[in-house]
Amino acid sequence: MGSLFTSVCPSLVLLGIGEIISSRSCPKVLLLNGTHDRATGGFSASCFVTAIADALNRTYGDPHNCLKNPPSQ
Repeated sequence: MGSLFTSVCPSLVLLGIGEIISSRSCPKVLLLNGTHDRATGGFSASCFVTAIADALNRTYGDPHNCLKNPPSQ
């Protein structure tokens, strides 16, 4: 078990991880841990989803630094 910003997101920003996850046609499931974490206190489920999507997309505010293989609609 780890924190969103110290365990989960750092694993997702690795080169190629976002592309691999988005290229799979299987459903993606996110299970949220209901315990309180000082780094994510007050976060809603959508805050977690946004943080994870930002990590997977690796945009860091730069629209040109994003997934090379975006998920299909």
